Amino acid sequence: MDEMKSLREQIKSVQAACRTARAEGGKHWEVLTALISVVNSLMDAHQRQEDKLRALEAALREQQSRV
Repeated sequence: MDEMKSLREQIKSVQAACRTARAEGGKHWEVLTALISVVNSLMDAHQRQEDKLRALEAALREQQSRV
């Protein structure tokens, strides 16, 4: 849950950076930096989910081998 809250905050930061870049006619590097942060967070979350899935699959195989 905290992960999703953090991601929402990062997305709000991207939106704010976009508004600032449009209003000031520049600072697109801030938008790119914020987007990179969001993408990195998504990749980390995806990796954690894959790790959990692998652990569950291993536990299932272990349990099935005992039966």
